[in-house]
Amino acid sequence: MQEIINILRQQLILCMQLLKVVQRQGEALVHNDARLVSAINKEAELAMAELNQQEKKKQQFLQQAGAASVAL
Repeated sequence: MQEIINILRQQLILCMQLLKVVQRQGEALVHNDARLVSAINKEAELAMAELNQQEKKKQQFLQQAGAASVAL
């Protein structure tokens, strides 16, 4: 149970980071700063990739937990 809590907590942290990145991206777009937008896009891509990894971990955990509960 602790494992899924840790995964969900990490996903929440990543979502909050991604929100901040997107807000900064909007500000950079308003100020028409192409270099900053490009740098922020890279940050967003990294955050989304990490979020995707966490989602895969969650799905794997849930599949294993489901298999274990069916085996009982």
